[in-house]
Amino acid sequence: MLTRRARRLSNDRSEAEDLVQDTLLKLCQRLRRGRAVEDLPAYALRTLQNEARKGWRRIGTEELQEDDALTQPDALSRTF
Repeated sequence: MLTRRARRLSNDRSEAEDLVQDTLLKLCQRLRRGRAVEDLPAYALRTLQNEARKGWRRIGTEELQEDDALTQPDALSRTF
């Protein structure tokens, strides 16, 4: 169930596997601290979704390299 959902949320298979592993790690950490989980499938899916969102935000906040920029670095200083 988690793997299928992770594959829908990610770009490739290895990224999906990482999402599943991160989700299971969070679940194990929660259980090890003695915190109960009432609905395990729902909790696991929600955690998977949150982990995917964290990854998307991380990608979205990476700085662009000059080669990746859509405008030339000197575009704002040029006069028309």
